[in-house]
Amino acid sequence: MAREQDSPNASTPVSKKSRRRKTFKTLDALDTDANPSDSDCVIDDVKDIIRQYHPVCVALQETFLKSCHTTKIRRYGCVRKDTEGPSVSGGVCIFTSLDVPSSALPLHTSLQAVAVRIHSTSLITVCCLYFPPNTVIHQHDLTNLVDQLPAPFVILGDFNGHSTLWGSAKTNPRGRQIEHDLYNSHHFPVILSHDSDTGGKTFQPTYSYSRADWALFTQLAVIIDEMIKTESVDTAVQEVTNVLITAAELSIPKSSSHFFQHYKPWWNTDCQTAYKNQRKLWGIFRRYPTTENLLAFKKAKANARRVRRQSQRQSWIRYVSSLTSSTSSKQLWKKIKAANGIYREFSFPILQTSNSVFSSPVEIANILGETFQSVSRAASYNSRFLEIKRQAERTPINFSTHSFFPYNCDFTMTELKKAFLQAHNTSPGPDGITYTMLRHLNPNSLANILFYSTEFGRSIAFPPAGEKPF
Repeated sequence: MAREQDSPNASTPVSKKSRRRKTFKTLDALDTDANPSDSDCVIDDVKDIIRQYHPVCVALQETFLKSCHTTKIRRYGCVRKDTEGPSVSGGVCIFTSLDVPSSALPLHTSLQAVAVRIHSTSLITVCCLYFPPNTVIHQHDLTNLVDQLPAPFVILGDFNGHSTLWGSAKTNPRGRQIEHDLYNSHHFPVILSHDSDTGGKTFQPTYSYSRADWALFTQLAVIIDEMIKTESVDTAVQEVTNVLITAAELSIPKSSSHFFQHYKPWWNTDCQTAYKNQRKLWGIFRRYPTTENLLAFKKAKANARRVRRQSQRQSWIRYVSSLTSSTSSKQLWKKIKAANGIYREFSFPILQTSNSVFSSPVEIANILGETFQSVSRAASYNSRFLEIKRQAERTPINFSTHSFFPYNCDFTMTELKKAFLQAHNTSPGPDGITYTMLRHLNPNSLANILFYSTEFGRSIAFPPAGEKPF
């Protein structure tokens, strides 16, 4: 278990070298001066932690949230438990990254606790727990909670334990229980990491068409007659693909494969200066934890928050002012959705069958494929359909005809260009060739592409890649 104690000499056990390997975090909302009317400050602080460490999981206690409060953070799901009643107090919350498989774990308990199951190198259960200071916690409630957590599990919480060992004026029963587990922490982020170093998240590089040298691409991507006038479909496909990919590699830059922080349009030099001053005074307070240094740090933090909010407001005014009568409806709705945070989120689910739990992305992909296969196989059909299917398959298919049908005519250049105009910039296939590349071919190369497609279409000959299932 990771616990938080009541210690005035707090320090955060984090080394710069291990920041890329951080997995779980627990943060007490009181550290950010949280109160019922200042929940946005807590969310801002959590966003700063996420930008700095990119954690798999963030656990918070004493969130002071009501059901009417929103806690939406991009690319992070939220599981929380708010306190009921007229007065706002306590509350727990867990943010989980949507880039890793995770699922909420229902708990049947009267305690302020929530739990999730996360796959980070392996499947683990994370529980966030808060004990109010004046509430009696019974042992059978704790035992019942632990029994509901699938092993292995981690409990992150604020247990309000007081002891003279870490500077409290007195020792309470909870303090005696956790005196042997003191880690010199008080309401500052406690960061846990796993031993395996994954080297950071990477992405498949993609072409950055906005920075492309299209004149160079058109000059290099030349498809001559000799490439396509061959009897071998495989040879023609390979030569055309090599020419286009080689031209793209030389003229179109690629995006980075490493994780990058999201751009903040409102961030400016004033924000940077205020943030540096806040970090400077934070370092002084960590080394010399006096009341004077604490007040100086809180003033700097409040000033940095004020500067950020002013910059955000000015950025919002500029954003709204960009909407004019000449703005197209497409751009208008795009900006409205962006302003309201309306976007599609995707998360990896944790799948569970009758006897197994699948949490890694590879396992999830395999079990989905096997399920689709089992549903689509002949054994899933009823006997009447199978009989009709067998009779239909005995009839040979003959495409030869002497009649004229429009769909049997050759493609024209006009139809090809129209198809390019109507096609969306979707993800490329296994060959890596995109519609954007084909749109920038010179007329002769485009004519050879058209001839190439028409000739092989007549002969009903397809390259091997066209016969592979996705």
